[in-house]
Amino acid sequence: MTWTNRKINITRHDQSNLMNKKIAILSFFVISIIVNQSCAQKVPELIANRINYCDSNYSDELTPSLIIELDELENYFVQNGLLENNSANSYYSVYKKIARDDNFNFTLDLSFPLLDSIGFNILSKCFFKLLSNDELDKITIRHFEASKKIYAPFNGSVSPGKIAQRIVDNLTEDDFELQYYKLSSLITFHKMSNPPGNNLFATTPTYSDNIEEWLSIELNEQNQLKVSGVTKSIEDIVNLVSEFLQGDLTKKAIKITSLNGAKYNAFIELIDVVKSHYNKIRDNEAKREFGKIFSELSEMEAQKIKKLVPLNIIVIEP
Repeated sequence: MTWTNRKINITRHDQSNLMNKKIAILSFFVISIIVNQSCAQKVPELIANRINYCDSNYSDELTPSLIIELDELENYFVQNGLLENNSANSYYSVYKKIARDDNFNFTLDLSFPLLDSIGFNILSKCFFKLLSNDELDKITIRHFEASKKIYAPFNGSVSPGKIAQRIVDNLTEDDFELQYYKLSSLITFHKMSNPPGNNLFATTPTYSDNIEEWLSIELNEQNQLKVSGVTKSIEDIVNLVSEFLQGDLTKKAIKITSLNGAKYNAFIELIDVVKSHYNKIRDNEAKREFGKIFSELSEMEAQKIKKLVPLNIIVIEP
């Protein structure tokens, strides 16, 4: 087995990995619509298992700016032909096209600073914070039942077309009138549209050889997380990363090893956990230095924070 050792920002040319990425992202769309209680009157249960995670990883200060960016993203998709307009039919038609073509072929040529910088795991779990209670109340028992059918095990291989077909078969065009599904779709299309090398793993090439401390995390073929040979939960990893990223970060680095056979969406979640902590530290440093979050900094201000908080992450993949 040949292993490659590379920084996360290296461009990915492997088409199999790109297809796996699209499958993983569509799967995250499905996960994001699963309702934990089949009663519309108990809508808080819809987000109950995400509240603690989002309170720790998502800042409510981002909401106004994120809403603006999603608005701009929708307009961009309309202007560039992914969506015909902002109607439910247009959103539904994208999934029908993915089902027909068994692929998603659209590439962004414009950056959206917040959407680009916030980890997909955070966006997919915490976008409910952008919605009003009235909008959340529109999720019903039918959506719960539909999500179970969409996410049921597949016979044989999984592809973007198969997942999209289940979405089309079990959700109606009218469902995409709901802001819940529109936002979830926009986030999904955004991540699927990012070109290879500038997608879920985008970062700045700040890794240096002057590292004194390493935190090594392994994702094995059973999708178990290991640190120094000891199995850890994702919650354990969150705590370990938080504890490790203290002090002088220019001399610390995190190494992530993904073994052959590990699921791609588990790999994405692990990357997001690590990146979200770096992003949080950058936000804190930016507020301390300049009184604003990292995404609001000028290029000169951002460079200063990047030197203080370099993204020293290296990935080893089969």
